[in-house]
Amino acid sequence: MIIRRIARGVALLAVVPTVASACGDTGGGDDPAYSIGVVQFSSSEETSETALRAYLDHADDQGWEVTKVDPQGSVDKAISAMNDFVQKGVDVIVATVFPSESLTAGIRAASAAGIPVISFAGGPADGVVVDMDAGRPTATEIFEMLLEDLDGEGDLLFFGNNQGPPCMGREAELMELVAGTGIEVTRKEVPIPGHVEAATQFIHAWLAEHPAGSGPLAVVGCLDEAALGAVSALRQERRQDVLVYGINGTSAALHAVESGDIRAVSFIDVAAAGRTAAERTPEVIEQGTDAEPSVIPIPAVLVTSETYASFAEKYPGAVQ
Repeated sequence: MIIRRIARGVALLAVVPTVASACGDTGGGDDPAYSIGVVQFSSSEETSETALRAYLDHADDQGWEVTKVDPQGSVDKAISAMNDFVQKGVDVIVATVFPSESLTAGIRAASAAGIPVISFAGGPADGVVVDMDAGRPTATEIFEMLLEDLDGEGDLLFFGNNQGPPCMGREAELMELVAGTGIEVTRKEVPIPGHVEAATQFIHAWLAEHPAGSGPLAVVGCLDEAALGAVSALRQERRQDVLVYGINGTSAALHAVESGDIRAVSFIDVAAAGRTAAERTPEVIEQGTDAEPSVIPIPAVLVTSETYASFAEKYPGAVQ
């Protein structure tokens, strides 16, 4: 493993002679100045960006060299970025949200070069040595609350997204829980980027088909942004008979819980996940692609208007 890292380091110096002067010896930390390749999902997706900020803060403290690429939700661009990182000879690749199975070509190239891959919520796969799970476990409590609020009947508008495992896992959890109940689910796919606008457009049409007084009504987004789009539409139409639920716990969504516009949010502590992944990075690099793969669940906290004050006291950074 040490020989492989030295060889890659020599190649990197040959290709990019400014790296050594930029990184110094060990920066502010005790670890070598590792080279990290980060594949974002989309800079407009707030939750994954929050996780990355926490990761990058730690990397900066350690003096690691980090290069980011924003594929804007494109799998092809993500794979291309991974291949570029392989050619550059980074020590580890961090990928966010994209299903690991969709990045197979990039992960295989990394594995062949002896470069381990860390995934934020992309799901396990050969070559992914650490996966941070933000799927089904993050949705169970809030969906159980939704079913209780509706008393097992009514109409539910669900905003899903098939681009990433977190949303797909949350949708699977919802469909399993509502099976056998009297709840009728209408499912709409929302793109990323553009999920707020799409959700706002969809709900206007759905509200026209479900006038006030037509029965228990609810809207849930697999991401907070979709839920916030629903809130915007409900305000425009002056509807107060629809319960709204969100998942991820963005600052805007949490404040909407505080004001009563959103019934509840499942807050995902992705900043903690980002720090955990960063702290494990030296171990991942040293163990390489032969490391035993691990899946780390990201903790979730249910936040309602009743619990908002205590939540804000415990997680002040989340509501800023």
